[in-house]
Amino acid sequence: MKKLIKFFILPVVAVLTFSCVSDDSAGRFQSNPESGWVEFPSTETTVAVTSRTTDVTVPINYTAPINGQTITVNYNIVNIQGEASSVVSGLGSSATIMANTNRTTITFDILTDAVATLITNGDVVFDIELTSATGGASVGLSDGSAPIVHRVNLLCGGEPPIGIYTIDMHDSYGDGWQTDDPNGGSGITVVTTNVDGEESVIEFGMCSPYASAAGTFLGDGACTGPASTSFFDATTTIEITSDVVGAVWNFPGDNWGEISFEIYKPDGTLLYAAGIDEPAGELPVSYCD
Repeated sequence: MKKLIKFFILPVVAVLTFSCVSDDSAGRFQSNPESGWVEFPSTETTVAVTSRTTDVTVPINYTAPINGQTITVNYNIVNIQGEASSVVSGLGSSATIMANTNRTTITFDILTDAVATLITNGDVVFDIELTSATGGASVGLSDGSAPIVHRVNLLCGGEPPIGIYTIDMHDSYGDGWQTDDPNGGSGITVVTTNVDGEESVIEFGMCSPYASAAGTFLGDGACTGPASTSFFDATTTIEITSDVVGAVWNFPGDNWGEISFEIYKPDGTLLYAAGIDEPAGELPVSYCD
């Protein structure tokens, strides 16, 4: 019954979302296809900084069908917690969107002593605020639907302790995990880097009982089955070996809003807890004490 109900709800949400973003642009683009606005495509970036983190990149979009000229976008850096300049360089005050393109990026270089600074002083949080743009481009939209403030969270990533990590996995509906596929999907991946710079991928997740999940990681034998046939909970482990100097955890998403999990370090302490509706992407895991 659950699957049938959710397939009816999703198209309605998609229609409402589209109508919300199209209202402000329809008249503007009809009269002048080059009259657009600058905005951030997302509102937040979180990075767990390790000794191998080299930079942080934040994109800026110019939303218009045509961009016939180079646009300079000006911005301010506003410290929220700590000092941005203590962990990154290249803060600057402007970025350039070249003619015939619709995107640029602001790139901050991570300082070599950033991890030590974060351990000593704590996490650094700052906002990038778009203030103006050349060429007649507006900053954001009058209804506030186009983000002009982007928050950057720089957390202490540290180095992963060696040993066995335990992951307790849960599904609130009791039918296993459905991540980036309605009936199964990909598992959580851990990308490890060894001392030679070589990367390996570990994948895990709670199995999906649906036959249509065949061919996905959560639908084959590599996933972890529950302790019973109820598919509410399951536990698995992964090992971080002594030659590993970095481990990045990536979550593929939660298709139905039912997944949660906890990751425990080899000493049994909690490393990271994800609640219902954890967003897809790199998990902001920190190995700092």
